[in-house]
Amino acid sequence: MAIIAISFPVIADQSITYISLDDAISSAPPKSTYEWKMSLQGASWEEGNSKSIGFSTKLQTKVNFILSPMFSVNIEGGLNFHNDNSQFAISEFGQENGFYANEAAINLNLSKNIIFSAGALDQGILNAPLLISSRSFPGLRQELSIKKTRYELGLIAQELIPTATLFNDERDDNEEVPTFYTGTIFAGYNFAHPFSTLPTARLNARVALSYFQFNDLPADAAHRGILYGHIGENVGLGPNSRFKSEFAGYL
Repeated sequence: MAIIAISFPVIADQSITYISLDDAISSAPPKSTYEWKMSLQGASWEEGNSKSIGFSTKLQTKVNFILSPMFSVNIEGGLNFHNDNSQFAISEFGQENGFYANEAAINLNLSKNIIFSAGALDQGILNAPLLISSRSFPGLRQELSIKKTRYELGLIAQELIPTATLFNDERDDNEEVPTFYTGTIFAGYNFAHPFSTLPTARLNARVALSYFQFNDLPADAAHRGILYGHIGENVGLGPNSRFKSEFAGYL
């Protein structure tokens, strides 16, 4: 299998920038922020007889509304124009034209270090494209963190429902509601940017360890899993397909 992707992002941040002396000011006054990014992407995917070449132009936005010191709302999405020649086996790697939403969530800020979120939560937070692409699942997220000018460390836990659109003949009538759990420990450090003299420029290093667990995945996931080398019971028999074990591990 060979995957080649090229991206040219242009980023603009309309949020408030502040500078503190000796960390005398630990946080800026709460204000709503807005960011936008435009990217041009091209990708080539090939394995056996399956092949795909695609191009897309994407305009992404991210808005954070501060309703009160305790409550805020995140909305992240944009507009996508995509064209490719994907064949059936890899059609899910393609994208659709039109508007899309990555995240729509309400946040409860018990303090600047403890945040609870509920809604459609973007899984790009895991930074794990080999596990899951950037998509959203409904559920809950809890974040406990310490974030300073120079460093950050914390713990993020999620309880989610991985969504899917299926026809009746692709599933068992008595399937359980699937769940997706993650727990992530992370740490980061900001170095002074070696290529810039701007006081706000930073070079960030980040490490993370995550545990993930899918439970009660639908039969259609096991049925399609044979395309990617998964092993299960009755794989290839539609709603009778089953995984031999739950899908869990570390990354």
